[in-house]
Amino acid sequence: AHDFGSELDPGVMIAMPRLPDSPETTQKIAAARSTSTRPYSNRFVNVPSMARLLKAQADARGDQVYLIYRDGEERHVLTFRDLFFRASGVARFMRETLGLRPGDRVAAVAYNHYDTVTIYYAAWLAGAVVVPCNIGDTDDQILFVQENAECKAVFVMPDLVERYEKIRPRLACCRHFVQI
Repeated sequence: AHDFGSELDPGVMIAMPRLPDSPETTQKIAAARSTSTRPYSNRFVNVPSMARLLKAQADARGDQVYLIYRDGEERHVLTFRDLFFRASGVARFMRETLGLRPGDRVAAVAYNHYDTVTIYYAAWLAGAVVVPCNIGDTDDQILFVQENAECKAVFVMPDLVERYEKIRPRLACCRHFVQI
C-alpha cells in the first residue's frame, strides 16, 4: 500500500476527481443553482430585519425546537423563544454596555456551540456585522481577519481565552473582549 498523504504539502488544496454526471443530472444541478428563472421577488426572503424575523419565528413557533447541541453527555435544547430571549439580552448588552452601534464588527473566537449561535443572532439584532473566526487558523490569521474587519468587540470561548491572550495585545482596533 502506498501512503499518498506523506507526499502532500498540507498547504495545498487537492481537488478530488468527480465522476461525470449524466446530462439529466447536470441539467438539474444547473437549474437548482440558477436564480435567473425565478422572479426577482422570489429570490430573497422579504424580511425588513433579522430582529423582526427572529421575533416573528419566536411568536409563531415559540416552544418548537430550533437547535439541539450535543457534546458528549451534554445536551442543550434551544427553542425559537429561548433563542430570541437569549439573543435579545446579549444584543442589549452589546448596545448598552459595550456601546456597539449598527455596522460595528463583532468577532466570535468560538467553536460550534449554542452560545456561538446566540452571539451571532445577538450581533444581528444589535445591527452589528458578524466576523467569524476559524479557531483552526493560526494566531496571525485570526489577528489579520479581526484587524482587517476592524472588530470593535471579540467574544471568546472560556477554553480559548489563554490562546487569545497572545493575540489580544496586537489587536489595536478592538475595544472590548468578552469571555462567553
